[in-house]
Amino acid sequence: MSLSRVNARGSRSISLSNVHLLLTELFTEGSADARRDYLYYMAVGFAKLKDYDKAIHLIDGVLSHEPANHQALNLKSEIQKRRQQDGFIGMAIVGGIGAVAVAGLVSLGIALTRK
Repeated sequence: MSLSRVNARGSRSISLSNVHLLLTELFTEGSADARRDYLYYMAVGFAKLKDYDKAIHLIDGVLSHEPANHQALNLKSEIQKRRQQDGFIGMAIVGGIGAVAVAGLVSLGIALTRK
């Protein structure tokens, strides 16, 4: 499979399934060094898509063969940091929505008791 099949006629939108097919083919046909690079860059891609579980899984694949790979260790640390930050942001959003809902219910209760 060539990149021209994935990105026909210069289209800017490449579906994830086509990218997955391309990378799978490259991974199965590549050398050990190439496979390491594919895993690493797939982990980078999933991290950018905020799919941190897949990114960690892929980077763990690199580290299982090269436990001292500094680039992979640094990427794993960065992914874990971003996953934690996104979790805090999500909790803050949910907390803010909850506070607004409680304030609305209290205001409604006060308005109903004044009638």
